[in-house]
Amino acid sequence: MTLTCTHAGCDMGENGTVSDQGLFCGCHGSEFDANGNVVRGPATRPLDHFDVTADASGNLVIHGGEIVSASQRLAV
Repeated sequence: MTLTCTHAGCDMGENGTVSDQGLFCGCHGSEFDANGNVVRGPATRPLDHFDVTADASGNLVIHGGEIVSASQRLAV
């Protein structure tokens, strides 16, 4: 999923906290759970999830321009 906050577009990788517990945006205080759902605003929209595929060698490819449902998972 993206690390770009849906409130004001801040990069939470650079200005925030990302952990297995969730994400925190250091710009305006939005919090997201580990699946990208809003826990606390000001963000009102969950984080976008991207399509992920595996190539013939098993390397993962993240398709950053292809947004998918948060429930979509790569079968392994």
